[in-house]
Amino acid sequence: VPTRRHRTPESLIHPSPACIDSRPPTRQARHIVPRRRPHGYTLIEVLTAAVIIGVSLSAAVSMSTTMMMQEELSQRVTQSLNYQENAARLWQLGLSPLQAAALMPGTSGNPVLTRALATTGSTNALGTSDVDGIGALESATNSIEVNNFASQAGTGDTTSVTVFRPTTR
Repeated sequence: VPTRRHRTPESLIHPSPACIDSRPPTRQARHIVPRRRPHGYTLIEVLTAAVIIGVSLSAAVSMSTTMMMQEELSQRVTQSLNYQENAARLWQLGLSPLQAAALMPGTSGNPVLTRALATTGSTNALGTSDVDGIGALESATNSIEVNNFASQAGTGDTTSVTVFRPTTR
């Protein structure tokens, strides 16, 4: 009885010569030489890279400009709030709103305040109220207007703070 040999994986990977097409190549196929890819990049690759770099640089410049404007506005708001707090502290020390305004620096001849403030601010006395356990307190509102980029010079966002002090008079 003839024994059957089992096929090994090697025989599946390497087919026998009888399975390979042994016809001679056609005339046309003999002259085809495989093209080697030249060293370098194609035009499409270069243009794609240029577009990606251009978009990235544009985004970086835009973000940089926005951050510089935000920093400038933040500086203006900080200077304005500092000015407002100083005026409120003078009022809390017992000065009248007119006396506090006279002690505060003006915007004329002061480029920092001119750039930051739309108005020099105002302190308006609201009145006196009696607080249990503390006594009578005077209250006032201090308002100031901050210049910003979106508005014309002389207009901006207004911030107000209410301050209290013990009755001194």
